[in-house]
Amino acid sequence: MPYSFGYFDTNIDAFARALAPTGKILDVGAGAGKFGWILKKSFPDGIDGLEIFNPYIDQFNLLTAYKNIYHGDIRLFPVGVGEYDLILMGDIVEHLSVRAAQITIARLVDTGAHVLVMAPYLYPQGECHDNEHEAHLQPDITREVFLDRYPGALLLLDNDQQGVFLFRGKDR
Repeated sequence: MPYSFGYFDTNIDAFARALAPTGKILDVGAGAGKFGWILKKSFPDGIDGLEIFNPYIDQFNLLTAYKNIYHGDIRLFPVGVGEYDLILMGDIVEHLSVRAAQITIARLVDTGAHVLVMAPYLYPQGECHDNEHEAHLQPDITREVFLDRYPGALLLLDNDQQGVFLFRGKDR
């Protein structure tokens, strides 16, 4: 779904302020624009968003939620070294194969950006809203599974439904 769990939404703003004081933030999988709206108060100049499913850009008026909204796939999206201080991946890794997620996170960390990943636990989901990208390819994620699959992840918060993990940017 274009909406994600909201368990730790209030914490995301605090994490973003601590990890990206310059406001250079990319929200991967913008969906309904939740993080764009949440971070507007702390980052009034706005943050960038990336959405793979083009219809969501108009459906959720993402041009008003983000400074820049890009249509693309994070696996192929060019992110330059030092371009972002923080990359948010809210409910994204479960939509990628394990290997694709590992490669993508490593590539993003190599740019120097911190990568903050939010992942739902034990959440099978197929295609929905005529969007094939909504299918979960990792429906078996738990805290233990995530930490095993993604070495270097730091668990920041979790409950029985979702975890928030941090990958520190290279050379930080």
